[in-house]
Amino acid sequence: MAVSSEAHERRSAVARTAGALYLSFILASFLADQIGRIGLSNEDALADLIATAEMRFRVGLVFALVSQLLFLLAAWALQVLLRPFGRNLAQLFLVLNAVGVAVYAASLVVLTVGVADAPAGATLVAIELHGNGVVAAQLFFSTWLVPLGVLLLRSRLVPRALAYLVLLDAVAVAFWFLQALLVPDRPELSYPAFAISFLAEAGLSLWLLVRGAPEPAPR
Repeated sequence: MAVSSEAHERRSAVARTAGALYLSFILASFLADQIGRIGLSNEDALADLIATAEMRFRVGLVFALVSQLLFLLAAWALQVLLRPFGRNLAQLFLVLNAVGVAVYAASLVVLTVGVADAPAGATLVAIELHGNGVVAAQLFFSTWLVPLGVLLLRSRLVPRALAYLVLLDAVAVAFWFLQALLVPDRPELSYPAFAISFLAEAGLSLWLLVRGAPEPAPR
């Protein structure tokens, strides 16, 4: 019984760590957008900020890069937590998340052209390349949610409704990916997808942080 209790405490600690990292990722992403206009802000707002408030942009860039590190660490903690319920699926979602983070981080590095005394035209090209990289990363950020949602259902770590919401989030992010590539002049089409993503990811992170892992069912 003591061994079982210790194992549950370790599992709860990993769950709360995953929740804290995921919530920190969400907060860092929000600050990157609010401070540096890196995220959901439009390209014109980002170009204007780079031209008029370079230090503010640099701070936002730091938050954006840190957010990606936190996202990868959150995926790693979730992989440790869910590996007993499907090793291959856990490894799959970690790899997909890591590739998405790499693509997104590369798009952030491109933005440093804007603070390297480059011509205005080069800055605008860098911003457009950054936007394309962010869109490309969504392919991996949508697909990693599928094995994650399946393992959440298997593990009963969270309520089934929340696990299904994570799977719906995969569809929402994929929709945003397609909308941004196929009809980029209609961003309003993805507004419902953004709401689904926020509910799913904030809900998952808060649940794990507050509740940890459930007690094992009695034999």
